[in-house]
Amino acid sequence: MAAEEKPAPERKRSVPAGGDAGESGQSILEFLLMVPLMIGLSTLMVRVNTVIQVSIANQKYARAQAFFLTYNSPYYPELRLRQRLVNQESNEMIIGVSDKIAPKSEDQAEYDPDPIIVPIVSASSLAGESQEPELPPEGGKRGRVRVRTTVTLCTQVNVVETGDGFVPYDGSSMLTETPVAGQVTFPFCRGVFSE
Repeated sequence: MAAEEKPAPERKRSVPAGGDAGESGQSILEFLLMVPLMIGLSTLMVRVNTVIQVSIANQKYARAQAFFLTYNSPYYPELRLRQRLVNQESNEMIIGVSDKIAPKSEDQAEYDPDPIIVPIVSASSLAGESQEPELPPEGGKRGRVRVRTTVTLCTQVNVVETGDGFVPYDGSSMLTETPVAGQVTFPFCRGVFSE
């Protein structure tokens, strides 16, 4: 018995897994096209996250200031603030965070708070944009985000509504001893913007 000879194995050509030899650079090209897109998207996500973090920090600060002014009480703010609420015919207290410092006294002109402005695009992209937050940019695109944060607390009843309008509420005696005793309504959590 003669030993059977096995045929020599055929040598296979090395061909890339993707198929034809002409497609070997396609994945590298796709990778090079996607890298700038992924970097840009990641940068945008980080900047938008920064805006969200600023808003969260402002919200915590405003809430802490509101609780400080009410001495952590759900019933009353400081008496000096209560008189201001009576003057405004309001049963709620609004605390906000602004870039502009509020006036120390009520004698000054009406306070118009400025929002905190956070850029989300590069400084070179903002070169032609207006610095005024109320003015819309050219073309309608905005590179800065305005963060406005307020906290509203309902206070005790400071004013009640009678037939003659809003009057300061000074206790339960006014409900029985005044000529308009039957016409009193309690506008709970009524604010200066509740019209």
